[in-house]
Amino acid sequence: MIKFFRKIRQRTLTENKFGKYLTYAMGEIVLVVIGILIALQINSLNEENKKEKLKDNYIKAFQTDLKADVNLLEGQIANFNEELKKNVALAKRLSAPFANSDTIIKIARYKFTPFFNPSNELNLNTLE
Repeated sequence: MIKFFRKIRQRTLTENKFGKYLTYAMGEIVLVVIGILIALQINSLNEENKKEKLKDNYIKAFQTDLKADVNLLEGQIANFNEELKKNVALAKRLSAPFANSDTIIKIARYKFTPFFNPSNELNLNTLE
């Protein structure tokens, strides 16, 4: 293809047809510009596709992290409900007329944890 264009260019120059050569040169410039524009458009589309894939990956990672956080929070809610049941039972026993100090000490010693430590370490893998 390049030889074909080279022959046309050389023939028009040797025949002193400057007008035709100028037309040919302008056509070649237009073809090069069109080729560059097509390449830029293809590159732009590829970059947009990469950004879309990256966005989709982030969304999937956030969904995975949120599911893990939901599971963690559901476990904490179950623990809170157990502690609430124990506290309600303790309140009933303490308000009973026959509650004595030995019963209260036994309940406090064996039925309750000495501290409350909820771990709110939510999943932050996506943000790292």
